[in-house]
Parts: sequence; C-alpha cells; structure tokens
Amino acid sequence: KDSGVEWLGMIPKDWEIKRVKYIVDYIQTGGTPSTSNQEYFDGNINWFNPSDLNNEILYNSERKITRKAIKLNQAKLFFSESILIVGIGATAGKTSYLKVESSFNQQITGMHSKINNNKYIYYAIKNISLELLKLANFTTLPILNNEFIKNIKLCLPNLEEQQKVVEFLNLELIQMDSIITKTKKQIKKLKEAKQSLI
Repeated sequence: KDSGVEWLGMIPKDWEIKRVKYIVDYIQTGGTPSTSNQEYFDGNINWFNPSDLNNEILYNSERKITRKAIKLNQAKLFFSESILIVGIGATAGKTSYLKVESSFNQQITGMHSKINNNKYIYYAIKNISLELLKLANFTTLPILNNEFIKNIKLCLPNLEEQQKVVEFLNLELIQMDSIITKTKKQIKKLKEAKQSLI
C-alpha cells in the first residue's frame, strides 16, 4: 500500500523510496520460439522457465535454445547479473538472480540496472516476493504484469550502502546454508540410526 507510515519512519534519511521503473534501465518479458521449428531448440543458450527458478541463483537451464532463435527474434537474450521474476501462474512472484547471459519464456520478467547494484535489487524484491503474490491480480491465475512490477516500491540507499547490504547478506546466507547442510546431514544420520534400531 502507498500509506506505509509505520515502516517509513524506520528508513534512514538518506535512503529513498523509488518505484522499480526508476531504479532499473531494462525490464522486459521473455518469449518462446516457435515449437514447430526444431532449429530453435537444443542449442547452447539458456532458456529459463518458471520451474528453473526453484534455484535462487541461475547458471543453467533445463532447456536450451539456439543462436538462430535469438537472431530471428524468436526469443530475447538478456544480461547477466539480472533479476528474474515469475509473472504468471501459481509461482508468481518467485524471484531468482541470473548469473549468465540467457533467455527466458513469456511467464518471466527480467530486469537489469546499469547504475544500481543488481544483487541489492534482487534481495529487495526477494524480501517482498510473498507479498507480491498476495497482491497479484487473480483471475484464473495470479498475474504480475510488467506494469505492476514497474510500480513496485523499493527502499534504495546510495550505491555504497547497496554494496554493504549485499556483502553482509552474501556472508550471512553462506553461513546459514552451511548450517542447513550440516543439519540435514545430522537428520539423515539420526534417521539411519532409528531405522537400524528398529
């Protein structure tokens, strides 16, 4: 909502509240090459779909397309270090960070900034992804169209602060992932011990 009186008081004075369309330089929806032409598929260019966005950091897609599909404008090649958001379906609002130049289908919107820290934008949107789903326009499926995404409001500090936030979160998340991995191993050992006891 636009009111936000309570949380606005918690934002440092030198931070700004800006809509996404004023933060990023590029924002676009992907596309799907004609499936009747097999020359567009099984190439070496990543072509992401919503199921690929189960991973938070994207390096490799399940399906690939060819350079010909890009050349003939059947699909769009997007920048590395970009933010991808699922815009339609049950997983609308799911957000991932693209680490390699890639393409994606029409259910996904990509955005990229030449000035701001893209990893910061990713974390900021990731933080509100569940709220985005709640605000989606429900017809038969939840939809976050480009106009909706462009008007999302984010807290934006200066570039130096953005970098500090990213560095802090990167370190904290690595430590948390390590704890999660160790805990899963402990749980597995306990289950094996339980089975052995039975």
